This record gives sequence, C-alpha cells and structure tokens, in this order.
Amino acid sequence: MASLDACCKTPKVQIGWVLADYAGTELASWHQQLWKLPRGERIHSRAITKHGISEAQLAQHGVEASPELLEFHALVHAALALSVCVLAHNVSFDVARLNHTAHKFKLKGCVLKSAQMLCTMHTATKHCELRTRCGKRVKAPSNEELYLKLHGRKPNGRLHTALADCCVTLSSYILGKQKRWW
Repeated sequence: MASLDACCKTPKVQIGWVLADYAGTELASWHQQLWKLPRGERIHSRAITKHGISEAQLAQHGVEASPELLEFHALVHAALALSVCVLAHNVSFDVARLNHTAHKFKLKGCVLKSAQMLCTMHTATKHCELRTRCGKRVKAPSNEELYLKLHGRKPNGRLHTALADCCVTLSSYILGKQKRWW
C-alpha cells in the first residue's frame, strides 16, 4: 500500500508518501520537500496558518516541482498497475491538488484518478459516527479524529506536514483493516 498526502489549497506545495507492506512496516518514504509555486500562483492563506508554509519559504527553500511530480505520478501508476493499494485521507482533495499542480506546470499526462485509490476519510465516516457541530448530520472524520477513534489517543507529533499526515493515515489504515473497515 502507499499513502499520499498533499497539503494546501491551490497548487500543491508539499508532498509526502509512504510505501509499506501489508503489516504496515515502512519500506520506503519520501521526505517532505517544499515546492516552488507555478508562475502567477499564490499560496492559500490557510496554508500559512494551518501548515506554517509561507511564500517566502517556498521561494527560498522550495525545489522545482516538475521532476518530483513526474516521479510521483510514475510511482503511483506503477503501484496501481501492480494492484498495490494507494490510499490517502481525503483522497479526492489530494488528487485534485496534484492534478491542478501538474496542469499549472504544463505536465502532460500527469493525471491521477481518485476512484482508483482508497479514501480513509470517506470510508471511515460510517464507522466513526461523528456529528457536525449542530449534531444534525454525520460528518467525515479529520485525520486526527480517525486516528483517535481507532487508537484511543491523539497521534504523536505535529500533523499537517505531508509525511507526518501520511504516517498517521497509514497507521489508521492498518488498524482499520484489522477491524475490517475496508
């Protein structure tokens, strides 16, 4: 299985992934590189407050996104071709951001399809039985809420960095699989 995470709202500016065996043992992972923004794009204000990423950081420490995007797409497509479970928490969001970023960098053929991947957020919604603030409807769990429901405690460390989020998602997936949630 492979777990991916894309943070931020407009172009994706950080990527993380973990490749693990069926027991959840990490086989490989990618550290969180910050990516430079495509020309004419601005970072979303939520990324600054929620993820602690600024445009100045991206300009100073960011790497070119195109080579990493191409490598990541190749990895995901190879995994899917081998019937490896590719998963993310809120996969449709991550895939949309990755596809948007690839489009902005004019990378032809770099398109992912969320329907080919497992979404821990949407799949776990019925098991978590969380309600909106007003309590009128069921809501999807955040990555932290899902982890709390499965593990009985909050995850260690700071969430909202790509690699940390991947590790939390993977841990929740493994335990959810043992409980036959997916």
